[in-house]
Amino acid sequence: MRREMKPSSFKMWRKRVSGRKTKHIRQRDFLVGRFKSANQS
Repeated sequence: MRREMKPSSFKMWRKRVSGRKTKHIRQRDFLVGRFKSANQS
């Protein structure tokens, strides 16, 4: 991706993307995290 963009465009894209926690938040069914059994500590 870096090779296909101009350096300034890449820097702008990097700054925008780096603030995100998850890439595809809409595709995630759960927001809490992974399911963990009550038997596990």
